[in-house]
Amino acid sequence: NTLGIGASEAQAQKAIMCGVWGDADDDPQYVTCPPSSSPSFPVSSSPTEFGYTPSPTISSITIVTASASMVMSGFDDPSEFTTDHETVFIEALVASVDSITSADQVTEVTATAVSSRRALRARDASRSLLEDSSSGSIEVGFTLQLRLEEYNYSSFSGEDENDFSEALLDEITEELIEAITTSDDSTSSSFMTNFATAAADEENVDASAVTVDETASTDKLGSWEMDVVIITQPPTSKPSPKPTAFMPTIKPTVAPSATPTNTPTKAPAMPGASNSGLMMVIVGIVVAVLLVGCCVAIYFMSKNKKAYSTVAPETLKGGQERDRKKDSGPAIKAHA
Repeated sequence: NTLGIGASEAQAQKAIMCGVWGDADDDPQYVTCPPSSSPSFPVSSSPTEFGYTPSPTISSITIVTASASMVMSGFDDPSEFTTDHETVFIEALVASVDSITSADQVTEVTATAVSSRRALRARDASRSLLEDSSSGSIEVGFTLQLRLEEYNYSSFSGEDENDFSEALLDEITEELIEAITTSDDSTSSSFMTNFATAAADEENVDASAVTVDETASTDKLGSWEMDVVIITQPPTSKPSPKPTAFMPTIKPTVAPSATPTNTPTKAPAMPGASNSGLMMVIVGIVVAVLLVGCCVAIYFMSKNKKAYSTVAPETLKGGQERDRKKDSGPAIKAHA
């Protein structure tokens, strides 16, 4: 913390605690407390006085949805513009316009007859004559959904999101008009070149007769239907264990468990492991019982053998021998 000497008694006291001080007669100076080698004791039960916000910062996502259209020739009916043509059209857009970075940003593509919108779209007599003579053409409408934060927009900068969206769409319009315009030294525009390249990968798309009406398309690209939506994310009830990514997620993350467990959970058993484990336990019990029984039998056998073992015979008079038992019994056995 940077503290002003002479500003207040509390600040002066803090400066003394830091071990840094200046001449009281000098102009107010600023001192910086060096970091300590170890944490202070005792640990405080509440956050420090400075360096934190009283409430968590609420993040937001700003999305602009904009629709426009182009006029393409080579189709007798809008139904001829199939889903394969939609895929090729989207790939050509992404390849032709640098500001459109992903096919996921093109959320909708539709095909309608040019005459169905002639009355609404006509602005002058020349435009009406152009559309009257546009048999075999269709109007291909497309919708873009762009996240402004991906284009270096920040809600904290103070810039209006509508102004930023309009500037972004103006840039896309310039890039797209340039892409559909055929230059003097080429026979095809960059958009149609990309369209033909993408069509080569689709078995059911023939791009040989497809062209872009540059004049009509340029006129239609001059008017976008735009809608800006700001998605506000409420803060989580508890802080996340690790820092989140720079871009906030659309949905809140799942809150951690209230109380952590003291021991880790057991790993799931492999299929069939329960039966084999039970058999191992049974076999172990049987082996243990057999070992105990064998040990007991050997013990008693050795004890009985010592009790009934004979000693060396004793020779009697007359050549007779007597077995001398360990218990000195009175019985005497004569031998021939």
